[in-house]
Amino acid sequence: EADELCARILRRALFAVDQALAPVSVSQFGTARVSALLDAGELEFAEREPAVNVYSEGGAFHPHCDQQGLTVLVPLSAGHGGGGTGFWAREEATGRGGGEEAADGE
Repeated sequence: EADELCARILRRALFAVDQALAPVSVSQFGTARVSALLDAGELEFAEREPAVNVYSEGGAFHPHCDQQGLTVLVPLSAGHGGGGTGFWAREEATGRGGGEEAADGE
């Protein structure tokens, strides 16, 4: 049941990406419809993804570099305090400049 729910949420999220971010999808994935890549089985996911992460007070997803080309966040409830997600230019994320990639966990 949880996998089915994740699949439905993913499909709806990718529809929104297709509608709002077609130019970005073309530049990053070579198609205006990321959902078409899902349909063709051409999307790769990190282990145990896609997933619904539920956080209680004090919960966290520690800073990481997952090497994925697309991250979709879908708030499932309104109003919360704290938290957030940030994305940095590669030079800022690695602290090294020159376009070197950070290893996981950096």
